[in-house]
Amino acid sequence: KIAYSLVISWILIALAVILRSLLNHEDPDTWKIMATLAEGVDVSDVASLKKAFDPRSLDPLITIAGTLAGVGVSLALSERSNHFRIIKKPAAYVGIFLLGFIGLVIFRELPKKIFPFEDEILAGIVRYGRYFITMLWAVYWAPMLFKSLGWAEPLPDNEMKTFLQLENKQ
Repeated sequence: KIAYSLVISWILIALAVILRSLLNHEDPDTWKIMATLAEGVDVSDVASLKKAFDPRSLDPLITIAGTLAGVGVSLALSERSNHFRIIKKPAAYVGIFLLGFIGLVIFRELPKKIFPFEDEILAGIVRYGRYFITMLWAVYWAPMLFKSLGWAEPLPDNEMKTFLQLENKQ
């Protein structure tokens, strides 16, 4: 399941790279005009326009692929052991919210600050890794940390097995 998540995300990126390489013509002038209107950039400032709005950028797809891979790997890792229930105490809710949010900010922003690459390939790798690690934190690492801090407790084994059996019958 881990390999499926990674391979599918890499296939998405490969398809986008192939499609972009097949589109080797200039963008229509109407695209540039619409982009300048949307972004508020001077139409003659093509460099700023390209930076603000690039319809051929792989960034959105790399973000989606990294996110999907991170969620897929996290779910595969947590399938057997990471089911939990939050302990119903205000301090636990506040701690989970704050620590979870801090983790999201750190894992999403820190790699971008540490590796500020201008090169498209290296920047894409860092982007993919940022979103992969962010999802790994949100879905797998954070719940494990919450359990170890006593803010959450594991579900009884039979509770999750019963739920999964009911899910498979439908």
